[in-house]
Amino acid sequence: MRELYVVRHGESMANIERRFDATPPGAPLTELGLRQAERVAVWLAEQGARPSAVYASPFLRTQQTARPFALAAGARIEICEELCEVRVGLWDGRSSLTMTDDAHYLRWRDQPEIAPPGGETLADVFERVSGLIGRLLASSPQGEPIVLFTHQHALRAILSDLGRLRGDDGTLVSAPNCAILHLRATDGGLRLLALDRSISAETADGGRAAV
Repeated sequence: MRELYVVRHGESMANIERRFDATPPGAPLTELGLRQAERVAVWLAEQGARPSAVYASPFLRTQQTARPFALAAGARIEICEELCEVRVGLWDGRSSLTMTDDAHYLRWRDQPEIAPPGGETLADVFERVSGLIGRLLASSPQGEPIVLFTHQHALRAILSDLGRLRGDDGTLVSAPNCAILHLRATDGGLRLLALDRSISAETADGGRAAV
């Protein structure tokens, strides 16, 4: 069995602007996001996580979120394309504030399983993220947890594959800034132990939703 932690990045400038930001390096963290990153480091240390490496997407916001924990743990940060933000095609760079009459966008907000025009589905995101997880399970030191710093749709893709994307009332499960999936890998696949949203809850406004 192996423990896995999948961390969404802290608040970024694109989150404040409600702007799609799917081309690296992307926007940096805000001051709040930097504080959230420090809290992530504390949270992971409290779980006893001491990996020799952590894995982040090519985006600045994930690397900034990973840095405090990596420094505290003495771990290197490895960049993995598989952890990229969901590709949103024609929407990249646009603000959701200008898309309130876009029927496709409004449907995607409630049904992220579908793809933006020219973009990826959640199944596409899961294929690349799960492929990376499989390779890391096979190649990384067996006694170490796997810690991934990524984006909201990577968390949603894993939750969707586990049948946990929606609550009992059918609404999407929230994965705000610095939400953390705690998973366990067994011979039977991944098992969700917890979705922790405490860092957003204890900082500012609870984390801004994705666009």
